[in-house]
Amino acid sequence: MKPLFHKVPVKLESSFSIRHDIKPNFGTIWHYHPEIELHYVIQGEGVRFIGDNIS
Repeated sequence: MKPLFHKVPVKLESSFSIRHDIKPNFGTIWHYHPEIELHYVIQGEGVRFIGDNIS
């Protein structure tokens, strides 16, 4: 499956944005965007995909 481009809504007056999600999983849609995205996972298990690395 090819990743889809995701348009991140950016407010010009803000240098960053924060979103708090409570989800059982991250979903299955691969996406990309030029912005940096950080995830803080408190508890979980599974497979990690970063670039070409799968662990």
